[in-house]
Amino acid sequence: MKKCLKKSNKKILNAIKTICDHEKRKEDELFTDQPTKNVWVYHFGNGEEDDQVSIKSYLKKYGNNKVYIFPGICYGLIVFDDINDSNRLFEDEHAHNCHTIKFKGGQRTIYMHFSKIDLKDVKINNTQTFPIASFETNIPGLMVVDDFINHEEEKELINNIDQAQWNKMTNRRVQHYGYEFIYGTNSINKNGKIGEFPNYCDGLRKSMFTS
Repeated sequence: MKKCLKKSNKKILNAIKTICDHEKRKEDELFTDQPTKNVWVYHFGNGEEDDQVSIKSYLKKYGNNKVYIFPGICYGLIVFDDINDSNRLFEDEHAHNCHTIKFKGGQRTIYMHFSKIDLKDVKINNTQTFPIASFETNIPGLMVVDDFINHEEEKELINNIDQAQWNKMTNRRVQHYGYEFIYGTNSINKNGKIGEFPNYCDGLRKSMFTS
């Protein structure tokens, strides 16, 4: 029991640190023990549709609220219409800050805490943009080239990737090249290079630099 509690507390501390790092603010600027209509939710997911749908479905019993989940980010914000409803989340004797929810990939325990700030002040909500792929973009220096590789090159690249080593995650598998991607903060450790690009990428990289 003590080991489980220790593991849970470590996850909570990591969750708080991740939110602080993303929002670039101190803990006491983001979190409060006093009831508010806004609640941080750290769902330990990838900010996918299932994260939002599952959390939203679970929270129906706690009154009117809106769940804001940010793509690619492991936390979000819940905005309640009534502060009494948000307070009931933490008065539940079986849950308090941690609630176990059923997701498509299985059960997952999420962490929640009262937020000091409103949605309009959440940094990640104001910085995320998802442009639609096209030949012309609003990002300086970025362009999309259709049919950059031919069908045979595509098949060979996919075959090589499939034969390489995969890292299994909760609901998908991934491969990291050059540097490991840190999902909790959507960043990389620039001082922690894990290796070079695979040889089968050489032709593709050469084409990119010479085009």
